[in-house]
Amino acid sequence: MQKFTSLTVQMWYVFLSGAALAITPNAMLGLFDLQLTDEVYTRILGVIVFTLGILYRSIIKSGNRDIIQTTVYGRLFAAGGIAVLALLGFSKPTLILFAGVDVATAIWTWMELKKA
Repeated sequence: MQKFTSLTVQMWYVFLSGAALAITPNAMLGLFDLQLTDEVYTRILGVIVFTLGILYRSIIKSGNRDIIQTTVYGRLFAAGGIAVLALLGFSKPTLILFAGVDVATAIWTWMELKKA
């Protein structure tokens, strides 16, 4: 079975981001110069993002190339959506940094898929 290092990196990025948003959301928001909040929604998002990390772990274990390819499309879609929201002024442009990680790991995964 082919090893997808890029997906493992993505998984840990998602786990860490999700945990940080759930446990210390304002630290994450401040890191990217986004508005601090006491609302629970950021923590809920953190739980959902962390759960996505659990799914990535299962995808890695399964080695299913079709699902791995789908993660590439999903990450590119998410990155595009985040970029559009930032460009339309719904957030500060620093939000695009989140999208950059997704684009980078998506391209890396795509390249790993093409090698095999």
